[in-house]
Amino acid sequence: MTHTESQTSPGLWALAWRRLRGDRVAMVSMTVVVLYLLMLVLSGTGLVASDWDAEVGVNYAPPSFMAGDRVAAVEAAKPKEEPAPENPLDPLRDVIRELRASMGDTQTVVADMYGVEDPLEKEMADIRADLAKKGISTA
Repeated sequence: MTHTESQTSPGLWALAWRRLRGDRVAMVSMTVVVLYLLMLVLSGTGLVASDWDAEVGVNYAPPSFMAGDRVAAVEAAKPKEEPAPENPLDPLRDVIRELRASMGDTQTVVADMYGVEDPLEKEMADIRADLAKKGISTA
């Protein structure tokens, strides 16, 4: 080499690339990032995951890979409609009436079975009597 030739050092980016290629973990990480960016671009063009919006709005739907499973998942996720209670102010009245009928008589059976008396029995009798005076049925 002569004194007239000038030696140029590699640029900043060339040195950074050389240093990055020497780090194995950095190269693997960069590969993962590049794959994520590639998937982002492909999904934006519609080549990948073009039907993801078909599953939107189906709460607790199991993952499916076949169209028949997807339809079954949508049907299974629909809430079941129960009949409205007879009395909206006391929706458990019908259930309690059925339980009492299956047990026989009401309070005495419970007191005999468990040895516990209803602490509100007197107050409830007073309330029922007041309602009966007003013409409101409590049955």
